[in-house]
Amino acid sequence: MGALKGIFRGSHDYKNSMYDSDIVDIAIEVLSKEKIDENISQNPISQMESARFSYFYNDQLTHLYNINYLDFIINQRILEEYNYFHVLSLKNFSEYNKKFGWIEGDRYLKNVATILKDLFIDSDNLIFRVFGDDFVVLTKDKNTIDLENFSILDDEIVKIKLVSHFIVDLDIHILKDIDKLGI
Repeated sequence: MGALKGIFRGSHDYKNSMYDSDIVDIAIEVLSKEKIDENISQNPISQMESARFSYFYNDQLTHLYNINYLDFIINQRILEEYNYFHVLSLKNFSEYNKKFGWIEGDRYLKNVATILKDLFIDSDNLIFRVFGDDFVVLTKDKNTIDLENFSILDDEIVKIKLVSHFIVDLDIHILKDIDKLGI
């Protein structure tokens, strides 16, 4: 409340300004009884808030989180809660789209998303679709992704590449540039 008093009782003389001095005195008295929470955060604090919050960060096709949510997590230092950063990249995917069409390409992406969801069913893991044909999984434990799980999607065009990193070993700025992760 000291800050509020400083505003109205500070260097300005509000008694001789555009503010009504009686209203200022009443406002200071009333507001001095209010406790202002200094610990304000936009981060969700419950599972329900997380779901509502992430609605704006869902990929429309796969219903995984999108790159904007990954960027938010990196910028808000939420990433520190996770230990491993897995990147699954679909190489030559644009050729697949050209050969089979967008509808089949979308179906392929949805299938990859379904497999990832099944592999990382634990709610503590976060799965993202980023840059169209790349997927990122954040885990707290050293879960490994066995590419055999994707054999059902076996295709002569699309090659699935995987790189896993222990987050402590990564420069946080590299996470924003998937190409630098060695895929």
